[in-house]
Amino acid sequence: MNSSAVLPGPHQPFFRFGLIVTGKGEAAFLPEFFRSVSETGRCSFEVIRRIDQRSPITSPKRKLWMVGTGKVIPDKDATDIGFPARRFLSSETRFVILIDDLEANRAGEIREVFDRYRTAMYTILSPENRRRASVHFFVNMLEAYYF
Repeated sequence: MNSSAVLPGPHQPFFRFGLIVTGKGEAAFLPEFFRSVSETGRCSFEVIRRIDQRSPITSPKRKLWMVGTGKVIPDKDATDIGFPARRFLSSETRFVILIDDLEANRAGEIREVFDRYRTAMYTILSPENRRRASVHFFVNMLEAYYF
């Protein structure tokens, strides 16, 4: 931490950001990526879960099965995304960010992938906690620059 950093005091809360990432590179790199923000002494970033990348649920058979069981999201999404997010958001000073990298071969389905991630979190989280959870994508050039 640099000497000009401002440490949190009674009127300056400390914020914790839990990261859900989709790869080994992101897990290793993202805490370092956010280092300059962390150096203020007002927040920290930690990887709380590493998951596999998700694709849109496009299979008619899969969709029909989910409707038939009354499920909104697959169990794997609840276990890997929703529940870890809910556990981490135990206080008002905690936030969750899910980060995936946007590869060229997935660019055409980005809206559907985003919706799947967001639905996985929003289905499990309370309305109060939804405002402290977000989904973001790295684009190729940013990813190439930092990795």
